[in-house]
Amino acid sequence: MGYRPISNRGGIRKGLTWNADLCIGKKTLIPTAAYLYTGGTPTPGGGLSIVRVNLDTFQVDPTKVVLTDPNEYGEFTFEKDETYLYAGSWDTARLVRITLEPFARKDALNLSINGNHIEDMLIVSGFLYVAMYDEFRDTTRLPKIDLSLFQQVDYLETPSGIYGLTSLASDGSYLYSGTYTGEILKIDLATLTITDTLTLPEGFAFSLALENTNLFAGVGTASNVIFHRIDLTTFSIAESVTAPETGTNPLPEALHIAGDHLYATCRQGVKLLYKLTKSPLSIVDSMSLGGRDVWDVSHYGDFLYVSSIASSSPYNHLNKIRLADFTNVAELILEDGDRVEHIVI
Repeated sequence: MGYRPISNRGGIRKGLTWNADLCIGKKTLIPTAAYLYTGGTPTPGGGLSIVRVNLDTFQVDPTKVVLTDPNEYGEFTFEKDETYLYAGSWDTARLVRITLEPFARKDALNLSINGNHIEDMLIVSGFLYVAMYDEFRDTTRLPKIDLSLFQQVDYLETPSGIYGLTSLASDGSYLYSGTYTGEILKIDLATLTITDTLTLPEGFAFSLALENTNLFAGVGTASNVIFHRIDLTTFSIAESVTAPETGTNPLPEALHIAGDHLYATCRQGVKLLYKLTKSPLSIVDSMSLGGRDVWDVSHYGDFLYVSSIASSSPYNHLNKIRLADFTNVAELILEDGDRVEHIVI
């Protein structure tokens, strides 16, 4: 997962602010700044902050959204349209809706069923699709939220033995999702039914990105990270490349397409940002961000924005990386309570 029609985690959007001087009789939304949104905390009890970073100044905006509901905490993933930011909690399966201007909490939707978690979200044609992981069941639900109503209107239930949806991508007609059980599902958006299943040779697809008829998958195994290019015309693996670095249970957390390249973040056993060519699929460069877990990646203009988390304070880092030469040009350190697992622009 709005603007993000063909790739997961990292569409480009403009932050919107009111400019009352340019309208007569009513307020008009004028895009005046680009914002990156992030935030979250691993502890309950309220006080979680959702923050926005002004990309023109690369500074944290002083206005924060503080969530005081005790069910709104933990690791958050984000999706966004022109009016709202949607923040989904992995810990509580709570979906919080936040207005962009004024930057404030509006309401929330509870998607919790027997201990499930929100893994990823994607907006397609006015509907929000939510990838979930069910901790105590051998199936998983994929809720469909009508954003005009902010209500769940349908859901897909995976077959028994296929569970833990990881990441979403769409071409407008089909939705694609990785699973913790090692499949990539092809889902018809018109009927919300699974029309095809690709079983991976090993590991599971933790991240997806889509461009034209190519679906890219970041796969984690017990010791390696593997990248696949999947030809959607045949729904089969066309190319694969294995990263040379090894570690214990590395997770390719996010994939993002910017121009001619694919960018992948990795955490746990391998803590790197990878740069790949899309065809032929090949790793052409990599970057360590101080040995931190590299979580998410997006881009705006000529720069990548990458989130990473350290094992000790200061924990939360955002790096600004120039696309032209893959050079780190700036780093922003956020407060320890403002977690940066996931970002959206």
